[in-house]
Amino acid sequence: MLAAIWGIETNYGTIMSHDVYFKPVLRSLFSLVHQRRGRVEADSRELLLVLKLMQTGKMPVDQKGSWAGAMGHLQIMPTAYSKLAVDFDGDGKIDVHNSLADALASSARWLLSLGYVPGEDWGMEVALPAGFDYRLAGRDQLRDVRFFCSTRGTAGGWAPIWRFGPTGISLCAGWQKRTEIFDGTQLFGVQRL
Repeated sequence: MLAAIWGIETNYGTIMSHDVYFKPVLRSLFSLVHQRRGRVEADSRELLLVLKLMQTGKMPVDQKGSWAGAMGHLQIMPTAYSKLAVDFDGDGKIDVHNSLADALASSARWLLSLGYVPGEDWGMEVALPAGFDYRLAGRDQLRDVRFFCSTRGTAGGWAPIWRFGPTGISLCAGWQKRTEIFDGTQLFGVQRL
């Protein structure tokens, strides 16, 4: 799970040295608060927290991160960093940018805090039938799996995921080849026929 997140967020750390992608966290958060986008309260909380962490020496003043203030190999936000970051390499400091051990351990703690259970099935692959109505897709259209079974005329491919309860289908880029089913907290890989 951590390897997948690491690959998606920073291409296994390969983009972290590029100034195009990683900028000073303070600058990014100040910019977001100034822009007053839809998350102004959350952005303001993140900014104030980063200032406090830097003032107390718990975060380097030159900490780099994404345009949204997410930091390190697995892109942990300041609020999660302040509560869950850990010095896993034992060097006396928490550094999710330069220490892969700290980044992985901190992100693992974050996943566990969200309710992730190691070793638990996260889903399964199912085949969408020909003619599937993609207008049913979207995070705002959660339905019981039985809905998809009954409207498609076959429960065969969907039956194993009935235990997950309210489910939806989210389309990824290139939906002709891949989609994802989610229940609000977990994602399920789906391959279209």
